[in-house]
Amino acid sequence: HDVCFLTAHNAYASMAHGYRYAQQRLSLKDQLDAGVRGLMLDTHLDSNNRVILCHRNETVNKFICGVKEPT
Repeated sequence: HDVCFLTAHNAYASMAHGYRYAQQRLSLKDQLDAGVRGLMLDTHLDSNNRVILCHRNETVNKFICGVKEPT
């Protein structure tokens, strides 16, 4: 009950990964290097039944993603 972990909300949606409306500035690796120990990753199925990282759904994700698609 005395432990606290730094956690990043929507950790994958970062400026470093090309998101137009980024939730974080640092890449996942850089977040971990900075001491983040909890990554909140929103996972959903896309239209091809693949698990993807996205915020809400595939349509919203394409809007906020910008140039790159998440991996």
